[in-house]
Amino acid sequence: MRVKIFQIEKLKLARLLTFLLCTLVFVSNIEIASGQESITPSSGTKIKLKLIKVIKGSGDINDAMPVAISPDGKTIAFGYHKQIRLWNVNKAKVTAILNGHTKVVEVLSFSCDGKILASASSSMVIMWDVETKSLRNRLSRPDYGEGEKNLEITHIAFSTDGQQLAVGSINAFQKNPKMQSIGPVDLWNVTNGEWIRRIADGNYGELQSGIGRIIFSPDSKTLAVAVGKGNINDENFLFFLRDVTTGKIINKYELPVFMADISSDWKLFTAISTFPKHLFKLMELNTGRELLTLEDNIYSTTFSPDNKLLALGTEDGAIKLLDINTYRVITTAYHPGYEEVAHVVLPMAIGEMEFSADGQWLVSKSFGIVALWQIVPDTPLKKAVTSKPAHNENLIRKY
Repeated sequence: MRVKIFQIEKLKLARLLTFLLCTLVFVSNIEIASGQESITPSSGTKIKLKLIKVIKGSGDINDAMPVAISPDGKTIAFGYHKQIRLWNVNKAKVTAILNGHTKVVEVLSFSCDGKILASASSSMVIMWDVETKSLRNRLSRPDYGEGEKNLEITHIAFSTDGQQLAVGSINAFQKNPKMQSIGPVDLWNVTNGEWIRRIADGNYGELQSGIGRIIFSPDSKTLAVAVGKGNINDENFLFFLRDVTTGKIINKYELPVFMADISSDWKLFTAISTFPKHLFKLMELNTGRELLTLEDNIYSTTFSPDNKLLALGTEDGAIKLLDINTYRVITTAYHPGYEEVAHVVLPMAIGEMEFSADGQWLVSKSFGIVALWQIVPDTPLKKAVTSKPAHNENLIRKY
């Protein structure tokens, strides 16, 4: 009799353990499918990216479709082949089309006060008055000789005080590494559109690539310049800090990763590499000390204005918000995919991202599709899910 009672109790215990284990697995599946990975320690509330609007480009595979959001978050500028279109967030429609470029628009940037928009296509830079939607200045630089003919603009940036515009270029057809115009950086006066000086002549020794990223310091006195090497098998990249007035190098980094972005307080910077392996680093700007290293498929990054969040765009179309204090991903969203002729939605790399000045909006771009996101509190579901977990597309999509 004792043996029988013991066997019954043992069977009950086994069933109880099985029930608890199944419940644990079920709850885990619900948590993974939700896409919310942790709570922001600083605020104590969950946040998420809410998709507000999807804007499709011209459909031309050669259309770069650059994107920029105004500091007040009210206007999205995006390239549409040779045009720039201004999309009003409140009215949810295109309110202006800017014409003036003769080639595909490659780069866009708003001034810090949002009053001026700069656009670049090939070797042409135009500054636009955002309020009147009119052309302010068409910029042209001095003739530096034969080496300047094939220069193509890769990046533009306004100084924090709004007085200067920096333009970085690459010589797409450069064959001779001894020529001086491989990746120059030029400065223009924003008020009158006049060329000021060449801050970097592009003479980087054996480097045969151009400017990939330029960022002004908060006081507009220093310029960060990231340079890539032409040989794809060479893992080292250069990252300079230059004095804006003299052009002299203040600091120089040689890294196995490419500088992608700098926090607005100039304390941190991100760097990424996609070849020969995926690598992401979060580093201190003054010391070069590594704070975080991930072997992940990060393709683009951008800091929030308060430097509390870091948006990470991946090659498979995911956008992750990282809490910089804890290094934890607090939410993940997926960019709308590109629908091919076969009507198959493919995840594409996140090429560009930018926060609005108030940190409430995020704009992203992935292969001809621009998405506008709002950063909102993630309120819990009112009713708990009690049914048996079904086939979950998000779960499969994530892995």
